[in-house]
Amino acid sequence: MRGGTTHESYSPPTREVATRKMQEDAGSPGRALTDGAAVGNILGPIGAESRVDPSPRITGRVDNAMHAPTAPMTPSTIHCIFCDLMRGAAEVSICYEDATAIAFLDIQPVNPGHVLVVPRAHYATLQDIPSDVGAHLYKVATKLIPFVQTASGATDMNIVVNSGAAAGQNVMHYHIHLIPRRERDGFDIPLPFSGSAMPNRQQLDAMAARIGSMLRDPLRDGGMKA
Repeated sequence: MRGGTTHESYSPPTREVATRKMQEDAGSPGRALTDGAAVGNILGPIGAESRVDPSPRITGRVDNAMHAPTAPMTPSTIHCIFCDLMRGAAEVSICYEDATAIAFLDIQPVNPGHVLVVPRAHYATLQDIPSDVGAHLYKVATKLIPFVQTASGATDMNIVVNSGAAAGQNVMHYHIHLIPRRERDGFDIPLPFSGSAMPNRQQLDAMAARIGSMLRDPLRDGGMKA
């Protein structure tokens, strides 16, 4: 993300490119909100005692001490860089994994410690995520946050989900960005947005009522699937 835009810029790496990126210094801050995997290893499974692992862990499995929802393990039938990574197509630096979720370091981080929390099964957007999987991913994210802050030395944090092309999603495999923030790091999510007109109270109340009525309608699909 650059200059206040919300679009990610990423093209799937070859194995050679991914390997070369892994060998670069992970301390160089990035400026684009991009998808991928880079460097790091932070803690064990949710529910277990948290720990910092001093040595990079490229592959391997951590048994989960928390009950995680069982997600379908069917890989995507379309090309997906994250599905490729989970098949072992390139190196990835994992800081957490369980039966449903995996978290790894972005290869082009905004700042060191930029983590992506990803479902193992292929779900493209928010509309596709089952509610139990979505809740589990957020639980993993919130568990990781204090360890990412400690490891990166950054106390401020953005939690970002880009869902759909208009929202800047480039890799169409749902994921949560955990982005450590530093003063004057050049990254920006400009909210409040100065480019929009402020609605009046009647417009706000009408939209709130519309959303509320949809939530109360038992026959309407509310978006996230049960």
